[in-house]
Amino acid sequence: MPYFSLRKSFVIFAAWVENRYWGQKMIIEELSETHSLLIFKDHELLMLYDVAGHLRPRISLEEYKELFEDEWRERAPIVGWDIRFEYEKYDTKMILHATSQ
Repeated sequence: MPYFSLRKSFVIFAAWVENRYWGQKMIIEELSETHSLLIFKDHELLMLYDVAGHLRPRISLEEYKELFEDEWRERAPIVGWDIRFEYEKYDTKMILHATSQ
């Protein structure tokens, strides 16, 4: 994405991949060089945990969320983002703050 900085490109590409490739409803609510907010609407991975009866006896919801978060925690710092997550029922907020480089 030649028209955006690395940070903004990361956010836009993440939303595009989730929407187009994985079919996940994702919204970019805020986009700037210092702060961005993405929302996974009706997050399919969380919904899957609720309906897949074989997961609950083997892994807690917190551990399941960690598996999802770890993927993003590895990617975000490469382009200069600190990342944290908030959950509301099936919606997941991915909150990005610029690191001081």
